[in-house]
Amino acid sequence: MPEPQTWNNRRILLVDDQEQIHEDYRKILTPDDSHGQEVDQLASDFFGDGDTESSAENSNHVDLPSFQLESAYQGQSALEMVKQALEAGIPYSLALVDVRMPPGWDGIETIDRILRVDKDIQIVICTAYADYVWEDIHDKFGARDNILFMRKPFDATEVQQLACTLTEKWNLARRARMKVEELETLADQRTRELQRSNEELQDAMKDLRRTQVQLIQSEKMASLGSMVAGVAHEINTPIGAVASMHSTLVSAIKRMNVILSDLCDETDPRLKKLEKTMKVIGDANRVIASGTERVTTIVKRLKSFARLDEAELKTVNIHQGIDDTLEIAHHELKYAVKVVREYGDVPEFACFPSKLNQVFLNLFMNSRQAIETTGTLTIRTRIENSQAVIEIADTGKGIKAEHLKRIFDPGFTTKGVGVGTGLGLSIVYQIIEEHFGTIDVTSEVGSGTTFTIRLPLDLEERIERKKANGQRPSA
Repeated sequence: MPEPQTWNNRRILLVDDQEQIHEDYRKILTPDDSHGQEVDQLASDFFGDGDTESSAENSNHVDLPSFQLESAYQGQSALEMVKQALEAGIPYSLALVDVRMPPGWDGIETIDRILRVDKDIQIVICTAYADYVWEDIHDKFGARDNILFMRKPFDATEVQQLACTLTEKWNLARRARMKVEELETLADQRTRELQRSNEELQDAMKDLRRTQVQLIQSEKMASLGSMVAGVAHEINTPIGAVASMHSTLVSAIKRMNVILSDLCDETDPRLKKLEKTMKVIGDANRVIASGTERVTTIVKRLKSFARLDEAELKTVNIHQGIDDTLEIAHHELKYAVKVVREYGDVPEFACFPSKLNQVFLNLFMNSRQAIETTGTLTIRTRIENSQAVIEIADTGKGIKAEHLKRIFDPGFTTKGVGVGTGLGLSIVYQIIEEHFGTIDVTSEVGSGTTFTIRLPLDLEERIERKKANGQRPSA
């Protein structure tokens, strides 16, 4: 639709059933110097016996706007013209409407229908009869500021003043409305810009938190790797010596038993004492052997957990990673938590082993902290829809429903001061994302929590496809 002519709209619709009235309006509202006296006489004859000299003086010397007058002779045609003007974007600013217009609608019906389609048009009701009084019009249309009631006779100056004032009122109202709309548009635009800026800021904050989590994760793993390497070295050297000397000791005791058997007669009363002594030494050797094997196993588990030689993508047995992590967390779990393993038939698949071990450790420690006295930690694995599914369920105190949506947010924690940093589950979520997997959580307060991890079995192919598309792998 064309842009409405809103800045200087002087379009007036004349609605009257008498053609002569239309002509008279035109001579009053669009006069020229050659017809000045004719207009004054016409105004005196048609509108009443006013002061002709005064009217002539006013009408000949008032600089009128360039009114555009259009005529309708019945109410129905007037309504159609108003509709067409609105559709064309050139509405009327004023309508001068006669009351009696047989045989069609009268002026009041015409105005009622016009205002239904154009609520902004200014209306002047013109009549010399007493068919309607102002109270009737007020009851019909209510308190409106765009309807005036004028009784005939009135002079040419009055008509000119009404036309100038009411068309200018329409223009001022439209200008004000357009200014408000312009301000609203600017406000909406500014609001959208602020929303975009806020969204960009939120994205930047998320990136910053993600980077922070990555740095913390990298530092933790680097520190853990250095610690494990140092511990392994410090323990391996003495435990190696103990194991070596123990093996020598066992061999020496065996030889001593043979020598003593040859030297002592079976009836020698000292033989029984020697056998008791050798039994004590043998029991001690078994304890030493068991302890040495235990320490050696712990060192191997530490190395396997940190995967110092497996920082890159590698095909592994996920159950071994879980068992290694349980061994590391054993000192936290052993007194309060019963561990139940329900492993399914899960083949080896490609992953980042050290990172997944960190996921398992964080979840195991969360479960331990959620179990206030004693409880059970159940680990289930299976294959489902070409994915490895790992469920870690505890019988702890559970998580409130309002917290579930935020538990993976960096910094969010439901633990007390000094208990948690709020980064553990955020790191877990990020590592699972790096594996193109998902992690979901369900929880019931008082019953426990279950984390369900789903990992694709074709991680290596996914990473290669991502590289082929020019994207940098997350991990």
